[in-house]
Amino acid sequence: MDLSAKNKIPLLRVALEKVDIFSTEFSSQIQNIVTEHKEPGTGRKFVMFVMPGNRKFDADKIKSHIGLVDIRFATEQEVSEITSGTLPGGVPPFGNIFNLEVFADKALFDNEKIVFNAGDKSYSIGMKSSDYKKVVDPVVADICQ
Repeated sequence: MDLSAKNKIPLLRVALEKVDIFSTEFSSQIQNIVTEHKEPGTGRKFVMFVMPGNRKFDADKIKSHIGLVDIRFATEQEVSEITSGTLPGGVPPFGNIFNLEVFADKALFDNEKIVFNAGDKSYSIGMKSSDYKKVVDPVVADICQ
């Protein structure tokens, strides 16, 4: 799937700068979490939550703002199966690549640039948060403490 062509974003602009994570502001580093929740009428479903690295996942906000219930974190094995072998901590925040609905905390877009792992915990890349929003088209909500 060529996300840059689909969204008319020049490839060089989308992804591509290797970043020294230790010299990056923590709020621009992002984390993502794969969870499973109960979806009324359809059973259980995996989704991805993406948030700034300096914020905490808030299940109560997710329940009240988005309406997801009975949320649990995916196991390492489930994450690996969903992402074709990528382990937690290395999963890039592009849940749409893995057929996951993506929910992003609204504070994620307070930063011009975001930094994330790129399939491996050892490698990080950065991109404009506005480009990320175009490529992933997440549901944006207040999901963090």
